[in-house]
Formats: sequence, structure tokens, C-alpha cells
Amino acid sequence: EASPGPDVRREPAKPLSVGLLVPGSGVLSADWSAAARLAADALADRAPMDLAVFPTGPSDGGAVTAGDAALGAGVDVIVGPAFGATAVAKRARRQSVPVFALSEAGARSERVAGTLYHLDPGQGAAAAKVLEALAGFGVARAVVLAPQGPVGTAEADAVVKAAPRFGVEVGGAGRYPQSAQAMVERAPAIGATIRDANASVAIFTGAPSGSLAFLAETLRAQPGLAPLQFAGLSDWSLNRSLLGQPALQGAIFAGPAPELSRAFRERFVAATGRQPHPRAGLAFDAVAAIGALVVEARETGSATPFQPRRIAAPSGFVGVGGPFRFDRSGANDRALAIFQATRGQAVVVEPAPDRFGVETPEKEIA
Repeated sequence: EASPGPDVRREPAKPLSVGLLVPGSGVLSADWSAAARLAADALADRAPMDLAVFPTGPSDGGAVTAGDAALGAGVDVIVGPAFGATAVAKRARRQSVPVFALSEAGARSERVAGTLYHLDPGQGAAAAKVLEALAGFGVARAVVLAPQGPVGTAEADAVVKAAPRFGVEVGGAGRYPQSAQAMVERAPAIGATIRDANASVAIFTGAPSGSLAFLAETLRAQPGLAPLQFAGLSDWSLNRSLLGQPALQGAIFAGPAPELSRAFRERFVAATGRQPHPRAGLAFDAVAAIGALVVEARETGSATPFQPRRIAAPSGFVGVGGPFRFDRSGANDRALAIFQATRGQAVVVEPAPDRFGVETPEKEIA
């Protein structure tokens, strides 16, 4: 049974002390810091925060050291790290400090329920959304195509796990390498997997790289696979060259609400003069959720904004790409839209919902 987790009691008028654990170098680290400050500035009148950066470097050990420094400084809550989130959370739990991690889904290990909350949903939320859409289009059988490696394994598992809920049979998984030559050599075996499964759709996991279009063209050139359609779990609009590829015309993929994502990008560019990294919004969402919890607690006269039941409320929070929420294990769920690749454009075929229902999240996001 999970322990209750943080129940931090604070004076209502005291600014919240937020420790931001980021690598300290590189574009994404800078963008996480900038996005977190954007969110904190937007909340300055309702939930003032003191935001302090604790560089972690690129390692789990560095994250633990930075986490200890943040805890020693008396922070109320931690945003980050990108590495070593479980170790940081275990130490933070001793001081009842919640951790809103920025690590990639495939890099996670064990949960620290009631303390550790992940902003990155991985591709589990996208898997559910895409499978639901495919079922609506009458697709009965599919295969999943994932990049080689542990992250690809986790992504493929998310699709296989979610498929039965939507009545789609996933008949196999093909693992593809990243190099063109290795992909050509691997393509016959992947094609055989598709034919053996009698699948009409291949679901790509992984980042929206040019290798997806290359593999799609290679597969369609094989006997019996010309009618094969494709779907994607990542936001292909981040690589617009994919949207015009002949083999991917009509393919569907999941992504955040475009109008909200555009508004965040515009705010970020206005503040920094550069386009944000695709993962920059995670830090904004973390700080925005923290602020929303503090505002709610103050409005209700509560001194305990970070109770697990508040953090895992089924209604969730408003994020830069739409609503998101945490389940009781700390995993993340996001409301996504469905797009279709059409002559170089990402056309919305199913808008993202603007709110969650009130049901308790049942799926565990990979």
C-alpha cells in the first residue's frame, strides 16, 4: 500500500520555494529554465514563487547531488531532474517534498508513489489515442514498428498493452535500426511480420525522424504491402518534411492541441528570441501545475497544497498543449488531438478535448 506522501503545510502568504533541477548546459536545459520562469511570472500575482536553479550535469549522481543541495536550501517542491528522478524522489520523500520530474518516459525505473510525478507521458497516451482513432476507422489488425533499444521496447509494449481496450489486434512488433543501410537489410523481416499479421496499418513509435518515411517507402515496395497505411505516436508536425512524403499521405498521428502549442511558442519566442525545444513545455507545465495547486489550496483555506489526492485529481491541469493529469502512481496522461498527413499539412481530424472527464485514470502510462 502506498504511503500518503507529501503533505506540506505552508503559510498562505509565503512565496513558494521551487528548486529547478536541470542539466545546466545545452539548449534543452536553457529552455526548461526559461519556460519555468515564464510560468512563474504568469503566476506572480496569485502564487508567487522563488525559483532557484540547481545544475545536475548529465548523470544520475549529479542529479542526486543537486537534489540534496535543493533540499538543504529548504525548497518546498522540486521540478526536474532529467536523470536520476527516482533517487532524488526517495531522498525528497524524507522531507515531504514532491518531485515533478522531467525525465523521458523510457528512462524511468521504479515509482515513488505520493512523491514522484512525471511530466512526460511517454507514448502511452498517444498509443491509446491512436488506437481509439484506428478502431473508429474500422481497423481490426495492426503491427507496431519501434526503434531498436530499450526505449523502443517500452513504446512497443505501450501499444500492445493498450490495444485490447479498443478492439484492435496488434499482431506483432517490428524493430527497426536508424541507419539507412541497416534498415534496408531489416525491411524484409519487418515486411514478413506485417504480412503474417494480416495487418492493414503499421504504427510507428519513436521520434518523427526522416527514417520513418524511408522505412515506409521501403515497406510499401514489398510484395503485397502497397496498400499498407501508417500511423504515428509522436507529433509528426515537428518534422514537417514527413507530412509531404508520398508513403505517409493519409497517415494519422497524435499531437497536442495546435492552437495552445502555438500560443506557448509565441510567448516563448517573445521572451527569449528563439523557438522552444519540443520538450520545453514540460517545465512550464510543472510550474503551472504547482501554481494551480497552491492557488486552489489558498482559495479553500488549506495549508496543504501538495496532498497526493490534489495532485492526482482526475480533472487535471491546463498545459501548453492541452489538459494533462497524473494518476496515483505518478504517471502522466495527456489529452491529444489526431492529425492526418495531407499534402504537406497536419490536418486535425479529431480535436483534442479541452478537459478530462471526472473518471479516475485507469491506464498506466509507459
